[in-house]
Amino acid sequence: MKIYHVGVLPYYDYAPKKGVEFGIRTNVLQSFTSFPKRQKRIQRPQYIKSLMIDSGAYTAFTQGQEINIYKYIDFIKRNRDVIDIYVQLDKLYNPAVTQKNLKIMEESGLNPLPVYHAGTSIKVLKELIKKYDYIGIGAITTTSLPYQMKFLDEIFGYIPKDVKLHGFGITDTDLLERYPFHSVDSITAIYTAIMGGFFYNGIRGSVAEKDGSCFSPAVKQYIEQQKPYGFTYEQLRDNGYARIKVCLLEMDKLAKKLTENPPVFIQRQKKLFDFII
Repeated sequence: MKIYHVGVLPYYDYAPKKGVEFGIRTNVLQSFTSFPKRQKRIQRPQYIKSLMIDSGAYTAFTQGQEINIYKYIDFIKRNRDVIDIYVQLDKLYNPAVTQKNLKIMEESGLNPLPVYHAGTSIKVLKELIKKYDYIGIGAITTTSLPYQMKFLDEIFGYIPKDVKLHGFGITDTDLLERYPFHSVDSITAIYTAIMGGFFYNGIRGSVAEKDGSCFSPAVKQYIEQQKPYGFTYEQLRDNGYARIKVCLLEMDKLAKKLTENPPVFIQRQKKLFDFII
């Protein structure tokens, strides 16, 4: 399984100035809307193993903005030589526009990753399965974990073995160990670290910032004993880039584990889509 880290590029570039060398080659997802408007070319650093570009449709949706599909197409074409996967411009809760955009991109000569949204008729997914061997699953992470499991039980019940799925924003361990995604993406590593947290060997915790507001004697003792990837408690407490490195390494370790021992899906649920026409 591949895990793509969202928004990690600026942190890689700035980490050495904070005394941390990441030294990690990893998979990166970056949104089209995150690049400066004047930037025509992507500079691909050597630490990127695989680069996925998405349109930024989710952020645009939450902010009430529209993305110009022709500008997105032009950006992809200018950078196709350094991009491994690019995602179609989709529109949340609007399957007609999502399908129209996919057609526009394909007619322009591109082969984007198509996207299927939670809540959309299962007929749309069945049509995608007929045409594509790699499909993105989106609009799921804002729902509860029980609903996500019911939805994914249904989805994986339809997916043939030769069709791969990418889960947008899915890095909950319960889901990753239950469903055989080919790839997923998330901002978990970055978000956890910048909020003062870390995870290591299955343990999650917060480390104290300089004001001591998150201080936990148990967490401090654990870090002092384990020294995650060579970092001391003080380093993890005071340096967010140290926490980012630990979280990235842990996520990549999880990806390796799930690649070597992928979950085997067992059909559990068949009724979720009965009410969706």
